[in-house]
Amino acid sequence: MGTHKLENIAKKAKLVAKSLETKLSTLFEKRFWFLVVGFTLMFAIISLSIGMSQSVWFDEAYSITLAKRSVTELVHLTSIDVHPPVYYLILHFWGGLFGFSELSLRLSSVIPMFFAIILMASLLKRLFNKPFAGFATFLLCLSPMLIRYGFEIRMYAMATMLAVLATIVLVIIEEEKNAKRRHLLQFAYAALVALGMLTLYYTIVIWLTHFAYLLWRTIKNKQPILRQEFWLMYIIAVLLFTPWLFVAIKQFTNGALAQISEPMTVNNLLGVFSFNLLYKPIWQLDQVFGLLLLGFITLFGILLAKTLKTKQKNARFLIFMAAGPLLVEILICLIKPMYVERYLVYSAPFLIALIAYSIFEARNKLRRFSTIYLFLLVGFGIFNLTQVGNFNFQRMQKPDIREMATRISVADKKEETKDGRAKDEWDKGDRAKDERDKDDRAKTAELPILTDSPYEAIELGYYLPNAKIYFYAPYEKLGGGYAPLDKSEFKIFSGQDLKKFKCVRYVYYDAKITTVLEDAGLSNTKNQDTGHALKYSDFCRK
Repeated sequence: MGTHKLENIAKKAKLVAKSLETKLSTLFEKRFWFLVVGFTLMFAIISLSIGMSQSVWFDEAYSITLAKRSVTELVHLTSIDVHPPVYYLILHFWGGLFGFSELSLRLSSVIPMFFAIILMASLLKRLFNKPFAGFATFLLCLSPMLIRYGFEIRMYAMATMLAVLATIVLVIIEEEKNAKRRHLLQFAYAALVALGMLTLYYTIVIWLTHFAYLLWRTIKNKQPILRQEFWLMYIIAVLLFTPWLFVAIKQFTNGALAQISEPMTVNNLLGVFSFNLLYKPIWQLDQVFGLLLLGFITLFGILLAKTLKTKQKNARFLIFMAAGPLLVEILICLIKPMYVERYLVYSAPFLIALIAYSIFEARNKLRRFSTIYLFLLVGFGIFNLTQVGNFNFQRMQKPDIREMATRISVADKKEETKDGRAKDEWDKGDRAKDERDKDDRAKTAELPILTDSPYEAIELGYYLPNAKIYFYAPYEKLGGGYAPLDKSEFKIFSGQDLKKFKCVRYVYYDAKITTVLEDAGLSNTKNQDTGHALKYSDFCRK
């Protein structure tokens, strides 16, 4: 009897699931763009909400610092950095129009990522059908990787939008029969390639993937390779990029990326899935989630094996777009280790779309199981993201700079208002004591701020724009792509440089340079317990 009931329940569940799938398919056919825009707006709200709950971190603050410079100075500084200038120029003009508030700056990334997903939905609808495109778009909107870099005040959202847009243009070129319109589209594609390279050099993996696909298709169709029109597109793209080419070569040879780049190992390859689905590096996953991830990758491999056998042209193109960037990355890393997880963000829409396609084309039971499995993973991924925020995994402390800046501002205001008593409230003893206190407060009110590294210095600089903020860097070059800071007037190179301060507010995680401060004649006069990892103390001369 119990077994019979279970069988009935299973049958009913199956019927409900089938009915739901049918209704959803019909709904996507009739209300496709309504649903897609709705999903994408949900994505934008989630991304913006998580972003606004986080402090601006170093790379973001660095973007803002450059964006606030004049155009001439901005271009010069990027020429000695590791990234091209276009994103910073866009942020410069965006800030000029809408201000440099956190909301405005995060919207400057949320909006391009919003359109990247809309464009991806359009591409998938063109290549396949509305039900699949709707399903894939929903998964894209739940991707922790895209949510995370949707609010990052960096070039990744812009690069993602350009990568997807260029891919659409490439597909349209393949379909276009009119020679004049096709040539115009080819020029547009070339311009997008050049613009992508001037936004983020790493978009080259997308352009190489496109080129590899066109080359593969030419060879497969037994056509003469050198007579293909696509050569012209890439020649034009190179010509458009040429004014910045020699700067780019210099940047690639200055070793600035050496500190953060890694080889493309098996762990990092698995980490691509780990970041996209769970938003954690593979080495940070506990045993349970590690097994869940490996289980899903195995399941995806099984589903993908069937997809690889397909003779459908568009499915092969999607496989190319998802696998190509990873293969190109592997080849690049054989020459020089250059893997950083966020540098593949713009390829994430294609990988997620391929996962969606493999699930969508599976048999009913397997499709439902895989869908639930995937939703479970990305659900945990979004939860992880809310905890991690814009924390950079190469950095061991999560910054809480906004709160620290607020504490310092409040402390300064308190110091400024302590002298507000009327003179008739003083007696002679109080007057003498108050004069001494006044001198002490004068030393500590609105102090110059000193940090252990440029990280906290630039982060605080965004929230405390009027403060003088110095950073201790007892080495000639900072590395990591922040060459413009090497000649900063606020760089403290040695303990000798600290002797110019009567008092300084030391902001720190680990109090690494307390001894250096003391050797320079500065003594700790006040510790501030902040209740979290980031603290500050006041150091003054006796």
